Amino acid sequence: MDGKEQVLPRSGKPIWERVLLIALVVFGIAGCSSPEEGCLGTEPHPIGVNIATNYDVDYAQVMAWYCEDYAFDDIILALETASLKPEYDAETLLEMRTSAPSWDDVWQGIGLTED
Repeated sequence: MDGKEQVLPRSGKPIWERVLLIALVVFGIAGCSSPEEGCLGTEPHPIGVNIATNYDVDYAQVMAWYCEDYAFDDIILALETASLKPEYDAETLLEMRTSAPSWDDVWQGIGLTED
């Protein structure tokens, strides 16, 4: 990298803002992102279905992550980050997030953003 934060071409905004926008605004999941007891239930979870559809990921995989205690917003951020940095898959990014204080630390660690 050349020492500059990556930005979106038309907006000039940092890429991480795109990730957060998608996770929190487009999917509208703020306040509804933590796994509940009996996380699979009897009916498909609408947020899980939405994530699977929008990211072309198997619904069972989304729900497996959810049932492993990954919040829906973290799943979305992992999938979106993987689309920006294809050398990292969502599973690896979720594991990295588990040991990192924040997503910003993960993004810095993989070279998506800088200090």
